[in-house]
Amino acid sequence: MKTYLPLISISILVLFIACSKEDNIHALDLGVNYKSNILGFVTDEDSLPIEGAMVNYNGSVKLTDKHGVYAFTNVDVNSKNSFIKIAKSGYFDSGRSFSTGNSSNIRVSNILSRKLFDLNFDSNSNGGTGTNEFQVLFQENSLLYEQNTSLFKGFFEIAGKYIDPTQVDMSSKMPGNLNGISNSNEISKLTPYGIINIDLQTTKGEKLILQPGKQIKLSLLIPPTLVFNTPSSISMWYFNDSLGYWIEEGKSVLTGNTYQGNIKHTGCWCYASSKPSVNIFGRLTDQFGIPLSSELKITKSHEEIGTYIHTNIDGSFSSPVNKDEYFTIYTYFQASGGNLYYKVYSFGPYIKDIAIEPMQINFYDPGTYSFKATFKDCKDNLIQNGYVKIIQGTDSHYFQIINGQVEASFRTFDINVSSIITALNLDNFTETIPVNLIGSGLHDLGVVIIC
Repeated sequence: MKTYLPLISISILVLFIACSKEDNIHALDLGVNYKSNILGFVTDEDSLPIEGAMVNYNGSVKLTDKHGVYAFTNVDVNSKNSFIKIAKSGYFDSGRSFSTGNSSNIRVSNILSRKLFDLNFDSNSNGGTGTNEFQVLFQENSLLYEQNTSLFKGFFEIAGKYIDPTQVDMSSKMPGNLNGISNSNEISKLTPYGIINIDLQTTKGEKLILQPGKQIKLSLLIPPTLVFNTPSSISMWYFNDSLGYWIEEGKSVLTGNTYQGNIKHTGCWCYASSKPSVNIFGRLTDQFGIPLSSELKITKSHEEIGTYIHTNIDGSFSSPVNKDEYFTIYTYFQASGGNLYYKVYSFGPYIKDIAIEPMQINFYDPGTYSFKATFKDCKDNLIQNGYVKIIQGTDSHYFQIINGQVEASFRTFDINVSSIITALNLDNFTETIPVNLIGSGLHDLGVVIIC
């Protein structure tokens, strides 16, 4: 099943990053803010929606509904970097970093991973444990209770979730995007060879941290398709959810089919090479200017690892790319009721953030499905925080309600397509009774009451 919906963000007014020395603070380049709308979708690893996830965007907090959906309206989105943080008890924290080059209706999709404390070890010993994908080695008496920083002794539990960087869903499972801040204070695009979330707790569920000066030796498996094209040493990066960037911290060494390095704290870690990056902003439409909801892969043609992103509801997209290098964008558009359309575009090199040429997919005699309506609550007020869900077969399309209005179009190749439409109010989690409409063309529902 394919899910189409609108993205996410956090405006950055002042951004600072502490380097290896705590007293060495550097200011980062600030971007430009654009008023935009955000619609997001949160699922688990079985593609089931997660209800009640806490979504924090720039200090404003929303909860996902029973469909895993949340929305932010008329908020600042930054041209350099914005970040949304997502938390749910029993799952690893996650979120998404993104940017925009203009006012947009942004979409985002996150997959949360279960935090399963299914490994254990004795803190009184040197040694460790792990799985086929990662190994953790601990120093004796290296753990403290987070609450009071007193020394912990005894058996403890480890939760570790490995993320395969060669999988299409990597971008949805990892926090942020592939932009990081290097030791030289340069924004760089990461090429990951392994990613892991890791956390520690007592057998009673009390959070544990590493004692200052102590380390965990962390080994990550290199995916088989990458093992023959790996540097002898690469940097280690941890995700900073206050900044929405990966931060360089330490080096890992190639050992057999793993990278091994020492970490000073838990969290989400990425073993990756990197190059300075710039942001690109683009748009994908058909030959008539109708925006296309499409998956994109951005990569160099000879690389195994690419960046997978999805266009926004208005066909726009943004992504970091390597600075001053050529790159390729592969588009994959599955038309509702039609075939898969595939096209390749080449761009670059660029030395600064840039809006690239619009991309276009031409169709033979395509159909258009258009929908418009005005939405009000029981007190005749325009809905300010809601969305419309349109189901066509196995495809789901989501459109954010902006100031009580939705007016949208997308492509279909079935003129007799059956659509089930539901409108939802996220302020009180009410929804309409589903309506079944037949056929393509314009469907004007007039005023719809959500109670």
